[in-house]
Amino acid sequence: MSRPCSRLGGPGFDLFEPNSNYAKVYVTKTRFTADDFRRMVYQAKPRAELDSFFGPFDCPDAGQVQPARTVSTTPLQALNMMNGEFLLDQAARFAARYTRKKGCCGVICGHIHVPAIRRIDGIDYVNCGDWIEHCTAVVEHLDGRLELVDHTWLADQPTLDEPPLAGEPIDVGAPLEPAA
Repeated sequence: MSRPCSRLGGPGFDLFEPNSNYAKVYVTKTRFTADDFRRMVYQAKPRAELDSFFGPFDCPDAGQVQPARTVSTTPLQALNMMNGEFLLDQAARFAARYTRKKGCCGVICGHIHVPAIRRIDGIDYVNCGDWIEHCTAVVEHLDGRLELVDHTWLADQPTLDEPPLAGEPIDVGAPLEPAA
């Protein structure tokens, strides 16, 4: 398969899910195939319709002619991109490509918002997620298996009302157990 940037010409790609309605309903894709990985110049762009990923980035109005436009990327736009499914999937695919290039069979990543254990183009991709938002971690069993564990039940446990004074013992009570 050729690299996406090296394919010139040909049909455009669509950022919206296909549908069989009598009128097109624009729902932004969240999963992409190899045919979708092309430069934006090949995107089939419907007039006056913004997709949920690139739309917040001042996507130019396809109905207007304008030789240049000002740059106005805001922190909210940047956060939308950083937390978007498209970018997270691209980051995982990049990690898998780099892993293959280095001659390894898998990669373990951390602190990207989506915890996952999956196979990407023959490479084992493991992401432990994060301890703050998802309370997830990856553990390795004695037989070598990796498991994604979820500790969201910890969020329901009582917390201390005030921090203890330095040197003061803390009564932790009974050991924490997951809720049934």
